[in-house]
This record gives sequence, C-alpha cells and structure tokens, in this order.
Amino acid sequence: MGFSVITKLRKDANLSIYYLGKKTGKLGTPTIYDHKVNWNNLTDWFPEEHEKYYIYSNIVYGKGFKRKMKVVVVDFKKGGGSVIIASTNYELSTK
Repeated sequence: MGFSVITKLRKDANLSIYYLGKKTGKLGTPTIYDHKVNWNNLTDWFPEEHEKYYIYSNIVYGKGFKRKMKVVVVDFKKGGGSVIIASTNYELSTK
C-alpha cells in the first residue's frame, strides 16, 4: 500500500528492543528482538534534550503489530508526564 501508521501507545505496550547484532550462523529462526522494553529505565535509548522536554527514541519490535517500529518517548520537564508515540516507518526523524 505504501503508507505508514503513526499512533499513540499505552504505557503498558508489549514492545521489545529490535535486535541489531550479527546473525549467529546457526540453524533456525534468526533473533528478532533483544529484550523487553522497561519504561522506567530508558538507558539504552537515544536521548535528545530540548527546552521543555526530553525525547528518547529507539527501534523496537511491536509484538502486536508483528513488525519493527520507531518509538519516541516524550518526557515533559515541567509538570511531569510522558507520551509514547510509535510509527511503522522506522526511518522517520524524531524532529
């Protein structure tokens, strides 16, 4: 079809970090994802700091969507709170 889906996700979304390592060369299905996303610990995400918020982005595997997606977490400095946004086009910029 040629279109991308951009959606807001719940904080309990079942996502896993997409595996970017080398293939092992063993028989069987190759590794698709590395480990499950821990929303309280975003140390392995790519951070950007702005005046009013922090942005964390990463490529993840969405088990419900059965595909890899780009997920952006917008964490507001003042007032707290955060928003989780996902796109099926994982080559999009966070800007």
